[in-house]
Amino acid sequence: MNNLFSAYLVRLIKNRAFWVFLIFMIGFGAGAPVIAHHEMVKYGVSYSCESRLAWHVMLTGLITALFTVWFLGTEYSDGTIRNKLVAGHIRRNIYLASLGSCILAHMIILLVHMLVISVLGQWLIAPFSVKSGELALFYLLSLLIGITFTSVYTMLVMQNQNKSAAVVLCVLVCFTLYMAAFYIYAMLTAPEMIPTGDVVTVFTNDGSGPQNIEREMIPNPKYLRGVWRTVYEWLQDIIPFGQAISLAEWKLENSMRMICCNLALTVGSTLVGLYRFERKDLR
Repeated sequence: MNNLFSAYLVRLIKNRAFWVFLIFMIGFGAGAPVIAHHEMVKYGVSYSCESRLAWHVMLTGLITALFTVWFLGTEYSDGTIRNKLVAGHIRRNIYLASLGSCILAHMIILLVHMLVISVLGQWLIAPFSVKSGELALFYLLSLLIGITFTSVYTMLVMQNQNKSAAVVLCVLVCFTLYMAAFYIYAMLTAPEMIPTGDVVTVFTNDGSGPQNIEREMIPNPKYLRGVWRTVYEWLQDIIPFGQAISLAEWKLENSMRMICCNLALTVGSTLVGLYRFERKDLR
């Protein structure tokens, strides 16, 4: 197992995709505080360092999907997996080494990206206004979201011997989760009261004229209440993109639930992936 993982690490260091995504995320991380500083100087707007840091998590799902397919997709096309089996490695170790190397790569990419934003952001924008404990929790949740995405995509890639099909499947899953998360977010943030469109004129006591004009408000039929609101809140914390939206708004109230959901999804997808890979007919 150690030799297998070491071989994956050597391949990771030599992999062009890893360096492409790492350089891209470094550039993206450097660009966010630079652009914010430019707008602050030119337009007088104000930003916080944590606001620039928060939105990077929305890229995590797509970056992990593309890298995982690119890195592991060649395992089948080059016949590498068959060669490892012929060399005596068992399937479980091959799967876990593949997953571990992808997780390590994504953690490096995300950590370097966040550190670039944090360092430049405090220099060009302003020091962090949140407590160090909240910042550490944000870092932890960001990495856990990346690990969860990696586990899910590894499960999908290791079941598909066709690299093109794996790309389509992972991107499709990515955008499906993305749209589902935003739909849930829209439902949870719907206003409790909405205007009817009817204008109500309020007159003064002496009847001399209108005092003000305002719209009549009625309950929003789409506003979630009771059990349904609880269900949607859980769904938002289960879907990694839903967690990313919460982090982007710096909402950490349900952090323990998000951590548990990430761990459950990571373990569950890994077990399912191992089960399917153990029984897969490798051509």
